[in-house]
Amino acid sequence: MLHLFSHVNTVFRSVSYIVYDDVINDCVIIDVGDTKEILDIIAPFKLKTILLTHVHYDHIYGLNELLAFHPTVPVYTNEFGSKSLYSPSDNLSAYHENEMILSSKAKICVLKDDVRVNIGNTEIRAFATPGHDWSCMCYSIGEWLFTGDAYIPGKKVFTKLQNGNAQEALKSLDKIKNNSMDKIICPGHE
Repeated sequence: MLHLFSHVNTVFRSVSYIVYDDVINDCVIIDVGDTKEILDIIAPFKLKTILLTHVHYDHIYGLNELLAFHPTVPVYTNEFGSKSLYSPSDNLSAYHENEMILSSKAKICVLKDDVRVNIGNTEIRAFATPGHDWSCMCYSIGEWLFTGDAYIPGKKVFTKLQNGNAQEALKSLDKIKNNSMDKIICPGHE
């Protein structure tokens, strides 16, 4: 049976999520912030994959440290995200104390729009939701829909950064609405 654990990170109060299967002891992480806390949470489980809702610094700053402990775990993002992980300007880490450039040893899996991926016994549906950033992806897993910063209930989608686009954000909001029936929304910030 699938269960969800969330952790509010220290940088901009972004949220990392851990979906775990208590029968086979597998887990999936959505966005990586405070590594020590995440490692403590996932200790009883086998980490199968990391899903990125987008590649802004506050959602990826713990990625290299986590991969140091789990070097063979694949990281899922879209084409733009796969490039932005290596660009401090695109992932906005250039504006923080520590620039983030993904380790060259990382195993990146590039997702297209509206694909299904099976990780262990868990089916994940991924779909592109650009607007906040071109790297935005949403993930439907079990009863949850992980929206990152593409949709935060009660907040307007922030599109003023360099890779934001207000018109795309509106289209993505419609897409999220159409895919959120009977789902619990899990946004990228508290």
